[in-house]
Amino acid sequence: MTLEEFVSYFDKARIRGKQYQVCCPVHGDKNPSAYITEKNGNLLGHCFSCGANGLDMARALGIDPKKLFHDSFAPEANYLLTKTRDSDDFLIYSIDLARSNGERVKFQDAKAYREAMARRNRRAELNISQNIMSVRTNRKDLGFELL
Repeated sequence: MTLEEFVSYFDKARIRGKQYQVCCPVHGDKNPSAYITEKNGNLLGHCFSCGANGLDMARALGIDPKKLFHDSFAPEANYLLTKTRDSDDFLIYSIDLARSNGERVKFQDAKAYREAMARRNRRAELNISQNIMSVRTNRKDLGFELL
């Protein structure tokens, strides 16, 4: 979607340099308080009255928010699973090591451990590569190994 096509959905659109000043559809503006612009092929918006962004405005107008972004900008489907992989592995290893040493684990840490294990299992289901660290409990010199 082009900037001009997106702006055509708004009331009282006025051009201001490289951007448009429009009435915000999120809070039912009567006087233009929002701005719409294009940057690197992506359509961006901000309302200075209610704080809505371009995605909020697109939803209020019944437009698919994905149309505001260039195709190359779209994140991969499992972006968060890939992003949290290393921190999840370290957290799981740390909690496993603490438990093998007989230490108590705080409730918040145990909750984070369960969430990290759920993400690890989901990555395994989706065949996303991961390095799983494991605690060796059969030796006195506890360390880690890659499985």
